[in-house]
Amino acid sequence: MGLREKRKAETRERIVKAAIECFTEHGFNGASTRDIAKSAGVGQGLVTYHFESKEVLWKTAVTQVYESLPTPPSFDADSVKTKADAKAALMVYLRQFADNCLNGPNMPMFLYHQGSQPDEKLSWMLDEHLMPSLESLRPLYEAALQVKAIKPIPFINFSFSLLAVVNTHFALHNVYQHISGEDPKDATTADKLLQTILDMMTVD
Repeated sequence: MGLREKRKAETRERIVKAAIECFTEHGFNGASTRDIAKSAGVGQGLVTYHFESKEVLWKTAVTQVYESLPTPPSFDADSVKTKADAKAALMVYLRQFADNCLNGPNMPMFLYHQGSQPDEKLSWMLDEHLMPSLESLRPLYEAALQVKAIKPIPFINFSFSLLAVVNTHFALHNVYQHISGEDPKDATTADKLLQTILDMMTVD
């Protein structure tokens, strides 16, 4: 990559980073390309040079947020032979999701903002990113269901409810800490919260 191409790539990355911050704070409608350009330290013309529209920039920002998340932990369905096995595997999954919420809060904020504005952008985000993310939990759900470790509820209800509760406690950790006096960033508190959440969805 030549110097010119390198500078273009760096500028584009600065714009995307600024867009993530602005869209996270203000949502799609509340963030302007002028604000994004100012946050990135570039002229507004450079934003339109790199991205043909604000929606294209928004989709690029959303995609980068999702792609920055760690790959879900690998899972071997044959390893789940008992309820204890299923619960242990679910806890590993939940710990990583909780960590994603703590260290990458942009993801839930994109959902919160766009969820109040049902349109093509919300459909795109759900189809391209959220649903594939939820599907990564399906093999573990089916294995846990097989050994009767979880309550027999439809997959979409199980996955959405489970991850939504984790999201609420960890992405909004400041709210939980203010109300409870306990910090979800603390490992002991996090484990206690995750165990409580898991207990709500599993059976003895």
